[in-house]
Amino acid sequence: MSADSREPPPKETQNEANRPACHTAVLLIGAAPAAARDATVADAKHYTIVEENDQVRVLRISYGPGEKSNMHEHPDAVFVALTDNHMRMQLADGETIEIEIEKGQALFTPAVVHAPENLSDHEVSGYLIELKHSHGEHAAHEEHAEHSEHAEHQQVEVKPGA
Repeated sequence: MSADSREPPPKETQNEANRPACHTAVLLIGAAPAAARDATVADAKHYTIVEENDQVRVLRISYGPGEKSNMHEHPDAVFVALTDNHMRMQLADGETIEIEIEKGQALFTPAVVHAPENLSDHEVSGYLIELKHSHGEHAAHEEHAEHSEHAEHQQVEVKPGA
């Protein structure tokens, strides 16, 4: 067969061959579901839904020694420590924050996008009560930065039977 007698490839193949690779990458990135940043989707190993209604969602959180999470987000919430906790939070902008919370303490946490890491030599656990109708309902790091300028994490000790 001579080069002149070859048929051209099907039209679809020609179009795919001429399509820039960056279009495919953009489509793949853009196709990621928004829910992938939800803690229970991004990291089901560490986050379990205990209760949910139209006002709050209660998550049970548990990390083994040295365990890390994937980047995910939370709206404004209250964390109640079931154990002593020593955690490092990697924020979406690359900043890191270390937090230590004693068993029985509660901590208000403004909306955040983060990836936690257990720095303790033991399991850390607690409940996170996410507030559905708060200002931080749709978490974004910009909102976290805005909250951080105006409100510190607030700790409250929770005493059983009080």
